Amino acid sequence: MATSMPRHHTCGHRKHGAGDNASTDVLDFNLFQDDNPQLELAQLMLDLIEQMPPGHCYAFLYDEVYESVFEGELFERIKQVSRFIVKIPTDEDTLNPRPSLLCNLQEIRKVGCGGYVMLLANGIQMERLLRFGDQTRTIDTRARFIMLHDYRLFQPQMHYLWKRIVNVVFLRPLRNRRALYRKAESQQDGTVYELSTVPFPIPLKGIFFSKILNFWQRGKFRSLSKSKKALFGDKTTDLQGQLMQVVVLEHTPAVFKSNAPAHTVENGSPSRATWSALPQQQLYYGVEIELLKAIANAMHFRMAFYETPDAETERWGEQKDNGTLTGLLGEMREGRADFALADLHHTEYHLAFMDLTTPYNTECLTFLTPEALSDNSWKTLILPFNGEMWAGWSLRVLTGWYWVYCVLVVVAYRASFTAILANPVPRLTIDTLHDLAESPLLCLVSSLQNQLFFQMAGDPNSQAVSEKLEIARNANEAVERVVEAKYAYYENIYLLRQLRSTRKSEKARQTLHIMQECVVLMPISIGLEKNSPLKSQVDRYVRALIEGGLTGKWLSDAIERFQSNVELPPQEATIDLKKMYAGIVALAIGYSVSMVAFAVEKLYWRFVVETNPAFDNAA
Repeated sequence: MATSMPRHHTCGHRKHGAGDNASTDVLDFNLFQDDNPQLELAQLMLDLIEQMPPGHCYAFLYDEVYESVFEGELFERIKQVSRFIVKIPTDEDTLNPRPSLLCNLQEIRKVGCGGYVMLLANGIQMERLLRFGDQTRTIDTRARFIMLHDYRLFQPQMHYLWKRIVNVVFLRPLRNRRALYRKAESQQDGTVYELSTVPFPIPLKGIFFSKILNFWQRGKFRSLSKSKKALFGDKTTDLQGQLMQVVVLEHTPAVFKSNAPAHTVENGSPSRATWSALPQQQLYYGVEIELLKAIANAMHFRMAFYETPDAETERWGEQKDNGTLTGLLGEMREGRADFALADLHHTEYHLAFMDLTTPYNTECLTFLTPEALSDNSWKTLILPFNGEMWAGWSLRVLTGWYWVYCVLVVVAYRASFTAILANPVPRLTIDTLHDLAESPLLCLVSSLQNQLFFQMAGDPNSQAVSEKLEIARNANEAVERVVEAKYAYYENIYLLRQLRSTRKSEKARQTLHIMQECVVLMPISIGLEKNSPLKSQVDRYVRALIEGGLTGKWLSDAIERFQSNVELPPQEATIDLKKMYAGIVALAIGYSVSMVAFAVEKLYWRFVVETNPAFDNAA
């Protein structure tokens, strides 16, 4: 249940704007201290919230047990910052929240609150709320958090969550031992609160051990030097040489691999040697490898590259009927990898399983199609005798002498013949999506995501293509089917150039054509674990590398082997033996017609003219 109304009155909560007063009465914390044990917690909250960066707003989520903590003085201190105030009923199922609570959480995420204060007495309710927020992204795991220390939050099944929520401060009241013996002094000392956090970037293995940040008692921090800097400091700037698991998938131009000795990667720290003890069977290189190496140098972490066992067959992977997810996407959804390098398209489909960095490149996705050559070279010598050449026959006969006309015939033939030889052999190619949609060719795509892209497109050409799509996970097999002139293959233009250049058959290289029109210009990103706390820092370095021109340089290096493999224009129609066939045929036809005409004339003379009674033999 929310305690106030929103601006648009959609969620049943109130967003206090900057300058709004939550209450006209300010609570005096010096009154009733002995009667209210939560006054010290309220004072601690004041001290912590003043140090917590709010982003665009604060979000306060609490139950009726801790409702008294959020009183007038707190909101008076932060009156310049907007805030959301949400009271959660004790019977609320936070793993499947009611529409009112869900709407509140979505609105908080939409506005971009950077500070969450979550005080729930029921640890199970808190644990379920965090799980729900992580699964649905309704809670920004990269924000700052203040919450109560509860052992139920640190069970082994919850450890994955503390790889994602790292900017958190846990509050735990400690028992005052002197109060057991001297009650009078305990009233003066007050409760000691332990402030702790997750040990990020140190990985959690087996048992959760929190990292103590400070202690607080009666309005004072035990260590003043840490109170303002370490409580909500950014933990992702220096990963202290931790080993990051990087799942890769060979795909041009992002990742290439070659059979080589163990792979070594610089970890970016001058005080540490390069690591080569990790078992690496392949040498990986490419645009994304270089990009991640540069980021690793800046953030001080090491990398262990590996491929999924089903990488050759499943590639990126897809969801099966039983709900399991295979391939690289399954690896990311299970949280076994910190990064994914696989030429990932920045789409909603991939965002459902992982986070994606700022796009570092935009790729042209198009089709590799078979090319048809209209080979009529055997007719070269008789091509000048077309209808256009003889269209003015009657006019020339009437206006010129016969011998002059013979000269004109020779000149016209020579000019037409020269023009035919100068023009390339006509090529029948598919260069637009409209042409492909109307052609009888079937289409191949490499993944389910690409198939869904065409099926969900609204234009008629994409819909027509989607009706004849098939999935081909092996690129080389797909190209062989294209060579047979029955299929077209959909991929990025860099991979299509590589596939065409690596064909062993000269005929295959000549008959493969890359469609000139880009179906879509797709942004490409590096994948991170879902709700990864590293995203902000990685995005920052990716933008810096793009602005510095390094991504363009690495892309050029990756594709330089086949970048020069452009389609050569067809050869000019020069005369060879094949092209002389037309002359021989024309000459043979001429001689044959002449001989037939001569024979007919002789027969006519013998049996018609000479047998005529009027024929004069003497003459």
